Amino acid sequence: MAVKDSLLTQGWPTRHASHAVDPNQPWLEDAPAVARLREAGAVFVGKTTMPEFSWGTKSTISQVYGVTANPWNIKCSPGGSSGGSAVAVASGLVPVTIGTDMGGSITVPGSFCGVLGYKPSAGKIAHSPRDALNLGSVGVFARSVPDLITTINIIGTPDARDWFHAPSTKINADFDLQCRLPRVGLDTTVYTELQSVFDKIKDLWQTQPVDTLQQFDLQLAVEIFNNISQPIQLDQWQTLTQKQQSVTEKHTQKNAIQAHREPNLYHWLVQRTKFAVTVNQHMHEFNVIVVPATITSASNVSCNVIPGTISINFTPWSTLCAVAGLPSVTVPVGLDTQGLPLAVMVIGPMHGDALILQVAQSIQKQFPMPVCPVIL
Repeated sequence: MAVKDSLLTQGWPTRHASHAVDPNQPWLEDAPAVARLREAGAVFVGKTTMPEFSWGTKSTISQVYGVTANPWNIKCSPGGSSGGSAVAVASGLVPVTIGTDMGGSITVPGSFCGVLGYKPSAGKIAHSPRDALNLGSVGVFARSVPDLITTINIIGTPDARDWFHAPSTKINADFDLQCRLPRVGLDTTVYTELQSVFDKIKDLWQTQPVDTLQQFDLQLAVEIFNNISQPIQLDQWQTLTQKQQSVTEKHTQKNAIQAHREPNLYHWLVQRTKFAVTVNQHMHEFNVIVVPATITSASNVSCNVIPGTISINFTPWSTLCAVAGLPSVTVPVGLDTQGLPLAVMVIGPMHGDALILQVAQSIQKQFPMPVCPVIL
């Protein structure tokens, strides 16, 4: 297995892809997920790349590790910020990796690299240190749903360092591949190359169109996320000394300056609470929702994109999941005309993690993926 560079790993530096972190210090602690995997006998082969301090979903590039390319086409981005973890699975280095997600850092790499990317319900997997607003989570990349489930059941156990962790519930891997769902919501605003995929999904289950404006206001989700995530970035920045701040990358410094400009955190926390309640109420109208994982494939994003230079949100549905605490799994469904992966995202109600994995396995059976051309 491999572990994202933002997760503590005993005996190995956790540099957060930053020159501000001194690698020459004792590294005595495992993050909760890493500890559970080590106890279960996992063999760790290395840490995976990320942008500095995980700030960015568009690419995985840093001054510490350089550029991480997409294994399907090395000119294209693997997404971020858990891009290195997705690449390690897609290229065949390891069958499973763990990464982190706050607003698409599992979804975008999973979509761009053509692998399964699981982001849990809020609190399902212990995380330390956990951000004070409970936006972030630990997630898993794999090539098969059974591998995802095995890993989730190992790392989804309690840890005293995470006060927000929910009671542990094992997921049963014995799924009915022909699961019947009476209410599947489909986002009808699909870009062209995914249209045939969604047409086939309509034939699999009885589906209903999702009104993203009336039922799930994605624009509001992005606005709330942007305003409550900035204080997290600011707090991370303020833990650095002036000397450490001076060696960070320009986009990191820019993000810190922008974070200083949002003083009304309580207002946005109230908005988040109201929004999350509304979203969870609407989720009762569906068993699951199937949506485009990203608004574009990796064909349109260079691996050299500097984090922070593209303001477009590539995965607004992931932002909604982060704000409302919903589980999701990214499922590859084929290739675009340029030979880059296409993917959908399955979203479930809070604590509907087992259900979305069941649906993911059904979709994966209908849309088998070809082998990545650089697989080792």
